[in-house]
Amino acid sequence: MDLREKVFIKYSLFDLSKVLVYSMKGEFLCIARQVEKVHPMANVLGTVKDMEQFKQQIQKQQRRFNRVKKEFLKYFPKEKAEAIDIEPEEVIEIEKFEQPKTPLKRKLNFREQQMNVPVFNADYEKYEWLMKYGCTNPEQRKWLEKYLSSDEYNNLYGA
Repeated sequence: MDLREKVFIKYSLFDLSKVLVYSMKGEFLCIARQVEKVHPMANVLGTVKDMEQFKQQIQKQQRRFNRVKKEFLKYFPKEKAEAIDIEPEEVIEIEKFEQPKTPLKRKLNFREQQMNVPVFNADYEKYEWLMKYGCTNPEQRKWLEKYLSSDEYNNLYGA
């Protein structure tokens, strides 16, 4: 109601969803209800529930504005009330961005992973890969024997 004066409020501890508002003279003014917070970008970024709450609050605000405007025009002539006629802002629709669908990459089976040997940055990475997928050729077996007798293997795996 946009009051600029002090008021009394009364409420029930059993129902905190509303507060009764009285003037300092004891006249009943209104019932103030609890308003849920809604993020201003809920209409664009929120869930369906958020979007619905946002729309309801905008409609409620518009109804309130129209009711206050009607009351105002009762007491003031139309020519002095020109400033109250505010044109609503144009709502800009934002297109939803859809990421292009990329085909799902097929997971390689054990044999295919074994055949697709990656590039290793260090010898211990190659050793761990060979332990996971096994040696498939004599070259890898030879490398593994050499690595098992190296200082790096002894330091890392403590054989």
